[in-house]
Amino acid sequence: MSGTAWLLLAGALLLLVLYLALSVTLTAVTSLNRVALRRIGQEGQGGTWLEELRSSSNEYRIAAQLARQAALLWAVLLTGFAAHRAGLTHAWALAARAGF
Repeated sequence: MSGTAWLLLAGALLLLVLYLALSVTLTAVTSLNRVALRRIGQEGQGGTWLEELRSSSNEYRIAAQLARQAALLWAVLLTGFAAHRAGLTHAWALAARAGF
């Protein structure tokens, strides 16, 4: 494998880590119930911001979901380019499997 292929794979790995971090964050915010959010708000730790983020129409939540999907898409594309650059016969099939 060439140095370019390794660089593309490293970029894909970083994007997959970003995808994982955004997924965990969005899932954690969604799983908070209203009582926990009120307690966080009463303690002055940003509960109102978290409560707004929990709404599906919040602009920050939409931006985080779009960033999450874009990270997955670009990770799959970079995996495909790296596999093609490395000379694999079914490079895009490998990239499609990386997306699942």
